[in-house]
Amino acid sequence: MSYSVGVKDTPSRATSDANVVTKIREAGGIPLLVSNTPELCLWWHTFNKVTGSTKNPYDTRRTAGGSSGGEAALLGAGASLLSLASDIAGSARLPAMFCGVFGHKPTPNWVSVEGHKPGSSDKNWSSFFAIGPMVRYASDLPLLLTVISQTDEARIGFNKKANLEDMKTSLELSGFILLRIQDIYSMFNRSDDSKFRASLGKSKIIHHGDSILVDHLGELNSTVLLHLIKSGMSESAHKKLIFKTIVLYIDDGATMGRTIDERNILQRKIAKEIKDFGFNGYVVSLNQVLSEEDALDIKSIDQDVYHEHEDRLRAILDNLPDNTSRTDLLNQLRRRLLVSAARKLSCNKVFVADSAMDIATKALGDICLGRGAQLSTLANFCDARCADIKILKPLRNFTQQELIYYSEHYEIKSVKLREFNVTTPATSIQALAHNFTAGLESQFSGTVSTIFRTAEKISPRINAQQNAEDNCVLCDARLDATSSNDEVSAVRAIEVS
Repeated sequence: MSYSVGVKDTPSRATSDANVVTKIREAGGIPLLVSNTPELCLWWHTFNKVTGSTKNPYDTRRTAGGSSGGEAALLGAGASLLSLASDIAGSARLPAMFCGVFGHKPTPNWVSVEGHKPGSSDKNWSSFFAIGPMVRYASDLPLLLTVISQTDEARIGFNKKANLEDMKTSLELSGFILLRIQDIYSMFNRSDDSKFRASLGKSKIIHHGDSILVDHLGELNSTVLLHLIKSGMSESAHKKLIFKTIVLYIDDGATMGRTIDERNILQRKIAKEIKDFGFNGYVVSLNQVLSEEDALDIKSIDQDVYHEHEDRLRAILDNLPDNTSRTDLLNQLRRRLLVSAARKLSCNKVFVADSAMDIATKALGDICLGRGAQLSTLANFCDARCADIKILKPLRNFTQQELIYYSEHYEIKSVKLREFNVTTPATSIQALAHNFTAGLESQFSGTVSTIFRTAEKISPRINAQQNAEDNCVLCDARLDATSSNDEVSAVRAIEVS
């Protein structure tokens, strides 16, 4: 942090680098400049009488924050990647938030403050004042913090996989005790359990004696959902979950090009996983969606499924013009089969393992497909399109990274991986929306939350005279398309254009 005004010895040149700058030089870093700061500290914006105000790189009408707003503005504009900033009450973190970058205030005494100008004669100076990293990419925070850490004891291997269970010793630095990392992670996991139970309790939709059908894909999200339900039902859990859980696996291997043997192997793995959690499991083939609901053939997870109607389903999909249409139809058929299976198994609610990322990408995809009127149904906790079966999203407040951390702590291994890959060219609107959202979230961490929180607030005016017979027979959504001249609609826009 530099001070252009108010420090009496500003014209004098320093004779040596600060400790943190020395460490960066030794690691091969090249200091470029000292950026703009206010006259002293504890400012919410960055202004001084010499250089004026630092503007936000994304909107010059707005502030870059303070006190280290110069660094944040440079990082946000792409002028640099790594920088240093001092912080008492947010001088590194607040500008980072304003400019869409990342700032961190280390634990007191973790990083040496020797050589900072101006200094202080307060003996407690180093207990509340810190020098920390500010970076353009979050993945660089551990790198820079490792370089500037002042002692070998403080320099924990950020880039090495740590065995948290074996970390039984505390780390003492100049009279300050850091809690064991094991305790920190325990707090994190309790927070996840609480967030999961809070999402169920806040909705007031789950009641004692409810039968819940859990849609299990065999992917990470579904496995974490089963683990959270199991933890919530344990005797030691506070406010134990009190509903009956039935797990359903929908075999969609025929549409994915898997052989019968590959599908059987996958089914056996999923059956073992469900039994290890202590739940009752069932399996049904996706082609059963073409059968009458009364004739739906749902088997125990240990039994083989019938593969009738598979050729018919493949023919329907093959006749569609593009991957966007195929993906959309598969999603609608899967939802319809879940509802039918819930009725068959006497369940009144369905859990799906959609995370915040899933909901955000589906919201963008649906907008591109002309379903903006259905955004609130997609993004809300409860999808009540069917009067007797409600589809709930208990993981909607979890980011994908939180689910990954949770699985790593509990050593949860998913049976199969997701099909989406952000590094390959997208062949459908849904895949393109996923790649776009994931890429934007990696640069601006509030993207996903902003999308799905906005989507849940957008809903059309509902015609009170419209009944269930006016709903779509495939997706059960209200038919909002109209060609009348006095109403605005997607159909009307097409006619005009």
